[in-house]
Amino acid sequence: MMLALHVLLFICVSSRVAVSTSLEIQSSCGEDSVLKCAATPKPGVQYRDVRWHRVSTELPYEAVGMLTKQLKNNSTVQKFRGFERTAQLFSDSLDLLLPNVTSQDSGKYLCFLAAPVGEQNIEGLVFLKVSGCPIESAQKDVLFEVIVCVSLVLALSMCYICWACLKNISILKSKKKGSAHQTLKAPFQKKNLKLIYTPGLDSLGPSSYHHVCV
Repeated sequence: MMLALHVLLFICVSSRVAVSTSLEIQSSCGEDSVLKCAATPKPGVQYRDVRWHRVSTELPYEAVGMLTKQLKNNSTVQKFRGFERTAQLFSDSLDLLLPNVTSQDSGKYLCFLAAPVGEQNIEGLVFLKVSGCPIESAQKDVLFEVIVCVSLVLALSMCYICWACLKNISILKSKKKGSAHQTLKAPFQKKNLKLIYTPGLDSLGPSSYHHVCV
C-alpha cells in the first residue's frame, strides 16, 4: 500500500516538473540579440502558451515576467506588469528579440512552454552575455565616488599621522625645558659648594685668608 502511494506521488510530481535545458548566447553591445527558446517542444503536443522571464542571478532566485503569448489562434503578445523594456516575440517561432542590447541585458532568461492537461511543461534557460560596452555614466559616477572616498581617507590618515608626530615632538621639547628649568631652580647642596680662598692683609697680625662659598 505504501509503495503504491509513493509511486503515485512520484508520478504526480513528475507530471508537473518541467524538463530544463540551457543555452548560451554571445552578443555585442548595441546589437539586436535574438534569444532562442531553449525549451524543446514534444512533437505532436499543442502547448498553450509561451512565456519569457528574466531570472535573477542572486539568491533568492526570482523570475520576473517579460512577455507571454498564447500559441492558439495566433494571439497577440502581452507584457507582464512592470516590464518596460522594448522586446518582441516572433510570430513564427518561440524566440525573443531584444533590440540594442547593453551590459544591463546580460543575465539569465527563462523560456517556458505551458503544456495541456496530461502533458509535461517544458522550460529552458538562456544565458545572454553582452560584451564591448563602454563604462556607463552610472558606473563612472560610482567609480568616481569610490576614488574620492579613498582619497579622503588617505588624506585624513596622513593628517592624523602628522598631528601625532608633532604632538610627540612638542611633548619631548616640553619635557626637556621642564627638566632644565627644574635643575636651575634647585637649591645647592653642600657637596656642590667649593671654597675659594682670597688673600687679605691684617695690620695686627700675619696674613689671613678670606673664604667665599660658591
